[in-house]
Amino acid sequence: MNEENNNLNNGTSKSGYTVKVVLITLLVVLLIGLIGFIVYDKVIKKDDVNNQPNTSENNNQSENNNENKESNSVPSLTLTDKEIYNVNNSISSDDKGTVMLPYIISDSEKALLQDLTFSSNNINNKIGWWNIISNKLENFNIEKMNRNDKMAIVAYLSNYSFNDSDNTTFISEDSMKKLYEKVFGTQDSYQNVNSIKFKDSPCGIPSDYSSKDKGYYGTTGCGGEVAGDTNFYTVISKVEKTNDEINVYLQAAHSFQYMDEGNVALFPYNYEGDEINFDENGDGTLDTTNAIWSGSKNKVDSTVVDLAKQNKLQTYKFTFKKQSDGKYYVYSGEWQ
Repeated sequence: MNEENNNLNNGTSKSGYTVKVVLITLLVVLLIGLIGFIVYDKVIKKDDVNNQPNTSENNNQSENNNENKESNSVPSLTLTDKEIYNVNNSISSDDKGTVMLPYIISDSEKALLQDLTFSSNNINNKIGWWNIISNKLENFNIEKMNRNDKMAIVAYLSNYSFNDSDNTTFISEDSMKKLYEKVFGTQDSYQNVNSIKFKDSPCGIPSDYSSKDKGYYGTTGCGGEVAGDTNFYTVISKVEKTNDEINVYLQAAHSFQYMDEGNVALFPYNYEGDEINFDENGDGTLDTTNAIWSGSKNKVDSTVVDLAKQNKLQTYKFTFKKQSDGKYYVYSGEWQ
């Protein structure tokens, strides 16, 4: 009996020992697992997060890179507004009665203008009727233009000299050739003509060639009376580049002031209707029936610019084409 009790106690003791060992082992395993989790959470996971890219920062960086690429694609603007105006018009803004108007286009659009040479000096300015009489904006295409008409444009743009003693003007053939190539490019070679014929009769512009003096002469001393003061306005409203072409869009109008009246009326550029209203006694007044705007003379220039910003004037488009030297030369012009 005692022997059986001893055996039973020994079995119970062994079973209890086994259970303790198992529990201790489980506790050790759980403790190791907990330590491992803490290490992973505090150290490994933190490093992993640090190594992951910051989505917000990357997006911002990507946007900045895109902005930099876009800004780098825009030509740099190195000339002032007046320098751009003078270069493209081939003459000084103080010559031939022209007054420069403010640019209303962006810097990137103005930068495109630096590579162009305009075919006329009535660009982004106000110019008097007498000074534009033979060079008003009209539809043209260089490929369809004859030699005389090309020479007429160059003669009009030229910086000719005056001789008051005999009422003549003169420009050398070398100067005409350089200006011709500046306007039309070297693909259309210069050739002199004996006499340049104009659509109107502009005063003083050299037109008759002298083989002796190697240049062109003109005659001054002409003129006449007009019933009012007329000015033509053009404001560049848009410049765009497509493939090998650059298009320049103008907003255009003309103003008319009758005699010494204080008010001025603004009309479409090509308007040829009545600007004066005569009564039964022959006395005239400014006719504003078909005017775009009328008001004080001092407000005309600023009004033209404001209307141009709103695209409320007539639209004219110059097209310039790229030639083999990489520069853009005038190709065509048309009313839109």
